[in-house]
Amino acid sequence: MKMKHAILLKAGVALFVLAAVSCKKNDTTEPPIPVDPPVVFYLPATVYEDGMPADSFVYNDDNTVAKLYYYYDKATKKYAQTVAFKYVNGKCVGMERTENDVKSQTDVLVYKGNKVTNYITYEGGRKDSAFLTLDNRNMVTLYGTKDTLRTSDFESMDYTEFTYANGNLMGHLHSYYYKNSGFSNSVKGEATYSYDDKVNTLQYFFAVNPYIAFLLGWEEGNLFSTGRNNLTKLVVESTSSSSGKSTDTYKITNIFDEKTGLLSKQQFTENDKPMGERVYRFIRSK
Repeated sequence: MKMKHAILLKAGVALFVLAAVSCKKNDTTEPPIPVDPPVVFYLPATVYEDGMPADSFVYNDDNTVAKLYYYYDKATKKYAQTVAFKYVNGKCVGMERTENDVKSQTDVLVYKGNKVTNYITYEGGRKDSAFLTLDNRNMVTLYGTKDTLRTSDFESMDYTEFTYANGNLMGHLHSYYYKNSGFSNSVKGEATYSYDDKVNTLQYFFAVNPYIAFLLGWEEGNLFSTGRNNLTKLVVESTSSSSGKSTDTYKITNIFDEKTGLLSKQQFTENDKPMGERVYRFIRSK
């Protein structure tokens, strides 16, 4: 279920490197993030969108994702993209992405204090990097930098700030500015998230595999619940110096299995128009 505002929500290749990825003791008196794990943990095996497989997962023995398959091709009946993850002592330190069996991107995550740097190498050798700042509970509070990059004829600034409450992402503010050879554009996007009071079936999955939250929720512009509760509404307000203001509202109806209580189906609307339906197939954790 892709959103037209995915570009405002996209925040680099390691956006949700949360507590499970950067596990360490914190010298803080702040309470820990609430966690409500079920008696038995379940992990998604396959996610279907509008009747077609969209995402599929293979797990390691510690329930971290070994491989993620996505972009299912109806013509070939195969997934076009595969992401293989690398771990050291349970911490995600990188991944390798292939498209149609050809390596297209490699990521390396480097941790230092409350900073995470993601070094990216694309097909053909082009390199890039992304920077994240974590709070004292290892939640991402800032992606990018508020510093303005300047040369003789170029200026740019690009960052996203995040706010949390009760174990859920409550909002983010994305700010972008670009000026080059007399042309300039600025974009601001503010998102507000609303949740129900039910335990998120996917909470354990994203806690153990926080890198997946970026790939599924941010890079693809999908609406996944990554925290304590289930996302029910997302409001995105954007302002652009070139195209003006807009507001879009996304609503999610969460349907739970009567016997197991697990999330079984989600129905989506965009500005009250149907976007589609997502169905989950779960397996017990190892």
